Amino acid sequence: MHRAAARPARRWHPGQREWEEETPMRMVTTIAVSGLVGLVLFGSGIAHADANREKEACELMDDPTGRDLGYAPAEYAFMVLRAKMSAEDARNVMSEAAQDFCPNHITDLPASWR
Repeated sequence: MHRAAARPARRWHPGQREWEEETPMRMVTTIAVSGLVGLVLFGSGIAHADANREKEACELMDDPTGRDLGYAPAEYAFMVLRAKMSAEDARNVMSEAAQDFCPNHITDLPASWR
């Protein structure tokens, strides 16, 4: 049985008359550059909460208004933050806030948010 030798990938460049063979190093570089461009254009996909929003979340969890209205600290903070941002962002801000600025509220958060 005869095995064909593996050929490097070939790439066409505009303005050229022939295909150019793509070396493994060039392929790795192309993939890396494409990944970086995608990361810059579309973001990392990770929500980044800023310190001001985290501090606001802590203040909301400490706010006696929520307690007076019958809400738990995390429920009240989530309700107020949810009016300003998506539910996922509000959850992330509250989770980061409890870890960074108000660890006394970690137990107020749902277990899946900790």
